[in-house]
Amino acid sequence: VFFRENQPPYHKIYRKLAQTAGIVRICDSDHPYVRLTEHIIDESTLYVAAINYSNKPAIANLTVLPEYRISAIYGHKLEGTTLHLRENDGILLKLTKD
Repeated sequence: VFFRENQPPYHKIYRKLAQTAGIVRICDSDHPYVRLTEHIIDESTLYVAAINYSNKPAIANLTVLPEYRISAIYGHKLEGTTLHLRENDGILLKLTKD
């Protein structure tokens, strides 16, 4: 149902719920099918798994809190804060606090 043409932007519902709950993401994606999970290692390091849940290639712009630097550990392509993911593919990112 989420991949059909002309579907409502369901991802905005989840974003609004998180905002209402006061959840602050260290890293977030602007693409509705590129979703992220944050895995905190310690107070200055976390890993982020970004997955393209679409059956089409995706370009996603990431928002990262300014005190963090981002680098790719494993996966296709990261240019600055822009991800280029193949269909149904992912990338592992490392974020470190300055």
